[in-house]
Amino acid sequence: MGQSDSQGAQQAGTTADTGPTGRDRLKLLGLIHGYWISQVVRTAADLRLADHLTDGPLTAADIAARESSDPATTYRLMRACAGIGLLTLDEDGRFAVTPSGTLLRSGTPGSLRETALVFGAPGHWLPWGQLPEAVRQGGTQAEAVLGAGLFDYLAGHPEEAAQFSASMAEITSTNAADVAQLIDTSGVSLAVDVGGATGEVVRELMRANDNLRGMVLDLPQAAATAQQAAEE
Repeated sequence: MGQSDSQGAQQAGTTADTGPTGRDRLKLLGLIHGYWISQVVRTAADLRLADHLTDGPLTAADIAARESSDPATTYRLMRACAGIGLLTLDEDGRFAVTPSGTLLRSGTPGSLRETALVFGAPGHWLPWGQLPEAVRQGGTQAEAVLGAGLFDYLAGHPEEAAQFSASMAEITSTNAADVAQLIDTSGVSLAVDVGGATGEVVRELMRANDNLRGMVLDLPQAAATAQQAAEE
């Protein structure tokens, strides 16, 4: 084969090569390790890192003292949070919260703290470990790992149930105002929010229409948080 043919083959091989690159490998590793990130975010929410950092930077030792957690592992957790953009770390070893990290603050508009907690908790976390079986068998594996379906499981775990209801409210809150603008309730006396958790949507409809009565229809474990939200 002549030189020109060899150069042509090399060029063709270079342009036609669609094999994985190092970047592709790193991307896939990031996907494989995604569950690490979920649990880092959950733990950051559980230790209320964003709440503690509201008034300014603190060291990991400061946080550990407030949370009665281990200083060394708290530091490693916060380093991980810095690595995924929830915190920053300065030269003096102090951590500060980023805009993304502020979404883990409790009780603030747009917060996703309860969502981070519940979707990393056993009721949602453990069944995902059985996804291959669910796909092969064509059904949920929640009962296999939890001993009951998800909502029956939540009925026996009130703390997770409350977090689940609160997380639904967090997710819904970003859309509830738009929903209230789009749905015309004039002439309607009663709106029922089916599966409404804390009733975020129906309460927004009631704010838009003073004459509207609202009702939430959900499982018993959602009642307490719905009642609390209505009172507030």
